[in-house]
Amino acid sequence: MRSCWLRLPFRAFVRPTANATLGRLAPAPIIFSKCTRTIARVAFSTQVSNSTLPRTNISLLGATNAGKSVLMNLLTQSDVSLVHDTAGTTADPKSCLMELHGKIGPIRLFDTPGIDEAGELGGMKREKALQTIGQCDVAVIVADPFAKDPASTVSCVVELIQHVQKRQAMNRMVSAGTTNNPMDPPVPLLIFNLRKDKVQELESRSMSISFLIENLEKEIEQKLTKKTTNGAKAALPPTMAVDLAATDELSRDRVINFVEMYARPRLDSVSLLPDSLAHDTHAEAGNSPAVFLNIPMDQQTPSMRLLRPQAMVQEALIRNFVSTYSYRMDLGLARSDNPLHVQKEKDRFLRAIDPFLASGDLKALITDSQAIDLVAPWTLDANGHELVPITTFSITMIRYLSGGRLGYFADGLRKLDQMMAGEALPVNGQKWNILISEACNHTRLNLEKECADIGTVQLPNYLSAKLGSDNVSFEFAFGKHAIFDPLRYDLVVHCGGCMLTPQQMNCRVADLAHAGVAATNYGLLLAKIQSPSTLARVLRPWGVEFDSHERPQLPSAA
Repeated sequence: MRSCWLRLPFRAFVRPTANATLGRLAPAPIIFSKCTRTIARVAFSTQVSNSTLPRTNISLLGATNAGKSVLMNLLTQSDVSLVHDTAGTTADPKSCLMELHGKIGPIRLFDTPGIDEAGELGGMKREKALQTIGQCDVAVIVADPFAKDPASTVSCVVELIQHVQKRQAMNRMVSAGTTNNPMDPPVPLLIFNLRKDKVQELESRSMSISFLIENLEKEIEQKLTKKTTNGAKAALPPTMAVDLAATDELSRDRVINFVEMYARPRLDSVSLLPDSLAHDTHAEAGNSPAVFLNIPMDQQTPSMRLLRPQAMVQEALIRNFVSTYSYRMDLGLARSDNPLHVQKEKDRFLRAIDPFLASGDLKALITDSQAIDLVAPWTLDANGHELVPITTFSITMIRYLSGGRLGYFADGLRKLDQMMAGEALPVNGQKWNILISEACNHTRLNLEKECADIGTVQLPNYLSAKLGSDNVSFEFAFGKHAIFDPLRYDLVVHCGGCMLTPQQMNCRVADLAHAGVAATNYGLLLAKIQSPSTLARVLRPWGVEFDSHERPQLPSAA
């Protein structure tokens, strides 16, 4: 039986979904990689004691002039988006941060261009709009039931629902079979914009708005059903109809209640810190753990602040009653050609760390990845035993932002092993194509001893030496809005991703894993460059065991 419309005051309608649990999805699990789930064994976070502010991303999608910008302004209660009758007014996705004081809490709203604008520029706007589906938790599709071409409205809604379903399938595929990590698929919602003047015109002709909406629903369902592969009847997403241009609080509250009925707040799935540190009971227990932070500032380091990973880690440690000691290593001296300078810097480092070792309070050392070649050997005793567990800021961030998928990035190093051993062929059949992706933009320097840029100098030099400079080519994707086609690459090397949201990182992981493309991380690769034992050490605080001698077969592109 067809679910009925609920008539509400002020011409607002809500059609409950047939599946009352839609949008209340169980936490999706952690993935490691498509190639293997046993190589990098992960101990999942049992504590999530972060001070970060997870935001639920909500993307407003639809045709031109459907009412997306009007909805944006209704929700934000301000003129955030420009509204005009001219089609194509919104040219780029616009984001706005706010908080819904109900179930969801902090959100990020995306107002997007219409996906049906013609021409080359229209196609570019369309791609920008569709890209937001990959990084949203809720996809609100806005439709105009009074459009001159109802068939175009139906086609636009159906297309967007299919894009959302495709992203849902990708997310569910890469997260199948494991537990304890939410890669929440975007929850689709459909809102019909009841323009007041159009409703009045319709009612003046004694026509029913409910009948108009239900006919559109039927057409959308029929078109969706025709596009299903098994012929099963397609189900509409939860749907409501409301005047988005209304300025009263009741209309806004109804929209918010509708979204909150089916969406769920985004929560941190893993702690930013290792489990042994990620709880705030240290003081209560009378403990005084400490973590040594090695922050070797160089010419590329901005003034007046720490880098985001350093600031986030330090704040999280202090919030959990873990004392921090921040130390600046002089990379110029440590890498000097003069052995006396090197020894002087090593002695200074050991003097700084010795009191913490003597007290027994030192639980970990976290370093900038570019100093791992110094920190790793300097934190071993004369017998080669580890003085303190070590890891890097880059590894810390990639694990946190990917929702605990550190094993996936560790497994990516096995593809590199295959490439170096000649056990795999390039995707283009000629030479290896490696993408180096960095989420931030900054001036890149190349001072050989102190701060040769990691992404454009250090990693390409190492990979060229191992694979042969004539056998490998590099492409670079800088910035958090960079979009790339995974199928073009044999390997992707990603930074810690500190400028990305968890949704953006999860989207990249899903795209790469779905395409069967291996990926690794700056910190992991730099540790591997130092030595296999160093790689094992930086993974160990996170419960990941890595045996460099096992090389499973990666799948072909899906």
